[in-house]
This record gives sequence, structure tokens and C-alpha cells, in this order.
Amino acid sequence: MPAKKSKRAPRASRKKSTLVHGFHEIVIPCDLFAYDVVVIFGPYEKLKGYFTAVYNSEQHVPDFHAPKGIPRGLSVSHDKYPVTIWMPRMPRTAREISTLAHEAVHATYVIMEHVGIEMNGTTDEIWARTLGHIVHKVLERAGGAKS
Repeated sequence: MPAKKSKRAPRASRKKSTLVHGFHEIVIPCDLFAYDVVVIFGPYEKLKGYFTAVYNSEQHVPDFHAPKGIPRGLSVSHDKYPVTIWMPRMPRTAREISTLAHEAVHATYVIMEHVGIEMNGTTDEIWARTLGHIVHKVLERAGGAKS
């Protein structure tokens, strides 16, 4: 199988969090897969502007329409940029941490699909470790947990 192109964020922020176009942004490197997960915190209403500015294109920006009100979190993936998790604020409550975990499942799926690893009894550990890595790094960098 031919190697997949890496999915790295357009900037290399490895700090606690960086303010990017009005959003607190954390870039989680998943180096084993040459893939980054971008996690952003900020107002739902400004998501389209964030994606347009960061990825320099309106063409690849999803339509952020929430028919049931503003969601607690979401994950966005596209072949033009790394998977991005959005939440209104850095997780502090049990509910917010569970929402982060939920969105990290979606991000893990995108990464595994990208590298061609299906979920089964022999690959479930790499799925679980990737999911745990994403949640751990967000909580660590958001100041909500110690390593």
C-alpha cells in the first residue's frame, strides 16, 4: 500500500495553548502516524472564520449549521487539513471531559482510516492508546491535569 501523505498542522505550536484567530489552539502531534490533531476552544459562531483564515480557503470550510442549537463539541475532518476538535472552552467539568473523549474517538477514527488500520481484536490497543494520547495531551496542556 502506498504511503499516505502526512497531515500536519500549518503551524508547529507545541505550547500549552496558542491564540489563533480568536481561538485557543492546541496541536497534538501523533508522530507515529505523521498526523496532528488540532484542538480549538472558542465561540461556535466564529468557526467558519477560523477555518477560512487558518486554511486560506472558503472552498474547504464546512457549513457550521447546528439544527438543535450549539453542540457541546464537534470534530471536523477534510482531506485538506488535519482533524480538528472544537469545544466552547477548555474542559473543566466531568461532562466537558466526556465530550472531549467523545470527539477524540472521532479524531482517532480519522487517523486510523488515514493510515489504514481497521478496528479489530488485534488493533484495538493502538486505537485505545491514540485516543488516550489525544485526551491526555489536551488535559495536560489545558491545565486540567498533571502528567
